[in-house]
Order: sequence, then C-alpha cells, then structure tokens
Amino acid sequence: MPKNHEKQALLGRVMFVFINVLVWVIILCFPFLVATREGSLVGIDKYVIYSWIPLMFMLVFYFNYYFLIDKLVFEQRRWLVFWLCNGVMIVVVASCSHLLQEFYLTRIVGVAPPSEKIALASYIIRDGLVLMLVIGLSVALKMVAAWQTQERERARLEAEKRDAELQNLRSQLNPHFLFNTLNNIYALVASDGERAREAIHSLSTLLRYTLYARDERVSLAEEMDFVHNFVELARLRHGAGVAINVSLPSDTKGLTIAPLMFMTLIENGFKHGVSSTGEASFVRVVIEISNVSGQGIVRCLVQNSDYPKQGVDRSGSGIGLDNLRRRLTLLYPKTHSLTLERRDGVHTAELIITL
Repeated sequence: MPKNHEKQALLGRVMFVFINVLVWVIILCFPFLVATREGSLVGIDKYVIYSWIPLMFMLVFYFNYYFLIDKLVFEQRRWLVFWLCNGVMIVVVASCSHLLQEFYLTRIVGVAPPSEKIALASYIIRDGLVLMLVIGLSVALKMVAAWQTQERERARLEAEKRDAELQNLRSQLNPHFLFNTLNNIYALVASDGERAREAIHSLSTLLRYTLYARDERVSLAEEMDFVHNFVELARLRHGAGVAINVSLPSDTKGLTIAPLMFMTLIENGFKHGVSSTGEASFVRVVIEISNVSGQGIVRCLVQNSDYPKQGVDRSGSGIGLDNLRRRLTLLYPKTHSLTLERRDGVHTAELIITL
C-alpha cells in the first residue's frame, strides 16, 4: 500500500512539471502562431518585448510558489510580511522590466522615445495589478497542492492503520482456543487417529490463513473455508455437549471480502454461548449470499444461548466488537449493517455487507 501512494505522489509531481512546461511553452510560442495585420509573422524585435511579460510572470510565480509561500505562509503564518515582500518584489520587477524594455527599444532597436514620457509609477501600478493576480494564482495552486499532499498522507496513514488493525486481529487469535484444541487433538491421537489427523489439518489451515493471508481482499470461498475449519475445531473442543449448527453457501459467486470479517461474531458466539456449568448450550452460524441490483450481499447470522462471561473471565480473544465496527467503517463505509440483540435467553448477531 505505501508503494501505491509513492507512485501516486510521483505521478502527481510528473504531471505538475509536464503541465507547467506545456503552459509556458504555449505562452512563449503564442506570438509565432499568430500573424500580424500585414500577414507576416511576429519579428524578433517585437517578440523580445513580448517575452518580457511571461518571463516576469514566471519569476514572480515560482519565487512565491517555491519560497515565499512555504517560508512565510505555511511555516510562519506571517501573511503581512508575505504581502510586504511581494509588494517590494512587484516594484522591483515592474521597474526593471520597464527600464530594460526602454533600454532595448531606444538603444538596441533604435526606436525614438515618446515625446510625452509616462511616469514610472504608472507602469508599476499597471504591471502590479496583473502581478497580484499571478501571486494569487500561485497561492491558490500551492494551497491545492498542499491539500492534495495532506489527503494522500491521510489516506496512506489510514491504510497503514487499517493494515495494522488487521495484523492485530490476526495476532489475537484466542490462545485458549488453540491450547484447548491442541489438548483435544492430543487426546484423540490414541482413540481416533483419523479424526486427529483431520483436526491437525484444519488447525494448520486456520493458522496459515490467519498468519499469512496478506491481501486486502480474499475470495469469499477462502473465507468460508476458514469459518468451516474454525467451527469444526470449536466442535472438537466443546464435544457433544454443545449443539452446533452451521450453514455456509456452496457457491460464493466469485465474490471477494476483507479477511476475518466474521471471526469476532462467531468466536463470541462460542465464548458467550457455552455454559461453563454444563447447562444445555447451542451455537448456530448461518452465512448466506444474495444478489440485489447486480451487487453481492453477504449475511452472517450468529445465534447462541446467552451465558455472558464475567468481567474477570479473559477466555475471549480480545478482538472485540469495537475493532470489528472500526474495520467495517474503514472497509465498508455505508455498505454494512451490524445488529446485536438479546431476547428470551438467546443472543443474536447479524452482519450484512454489500460487497
């Protein structure tokens, strides 16, 4: 993900340079594309006079864009000093431009000076108004560029945070679940070697999925295999004393989903749905896929008998519903629905995601 943001930033810089070069080339070459009233192209004498204007704009624009705005506006927030510096620059640039043009016309081209000489202040005011627009344009473009950079950085940080949360989710796979499952497998080795081998295979597949799946999206079929392995290991752990019913879709229609989206609800179903005193318990997991207006919708329903753990009981994974809600907000904004309900001794959790 960071590499994608670096590529986007590099592409943005390349496009900025390309657009700037293209604009200035068009402006500087414009006189050669327009014929005079006599039907001839603009001569070199007139072009030199014309070129002073875009060069003056270029000097003011880039001095602001790469120096004054960064130093006086972004770093120090000294707008008054910024405009004072620009005022001095406008006076200097406009004066030098006028004096150079006058020198070029009278001394090099040989044009006679006008009989009525216009005051230098008039040229400064005339050029200053245009240069103020150039300065405003440089400030606006710099603000937009800074906003785009901030947005890219924010998106990069959000992506890194989301990836970190996913890694945290994977690393918090309930150790009690693993230990108890290993103990049950150990007990099975002597009595039922075939079931023990199947359990070891399911456990290895589950661990491989949680530890090494690095993609932002995985196929829904892979996620269903993970859910199946998780439930089968939970069935092995709790034995025949807990009624476990699971219904998973056989055809996932090629859909993809963020990994481990259902783990919190299913694990909480076993955590809070199994009585520690041996009372009748059940856990029901149903995952369904539907299609509405060409969009795939997955619905996960987890129902269990309600035996909430005490505050001192740390047998859960620690992943938590807050983590799940955060991931849903990041990954599926405005395209998900999560509802939790307790009624008549039954806890129901329903998660609906539009993929």
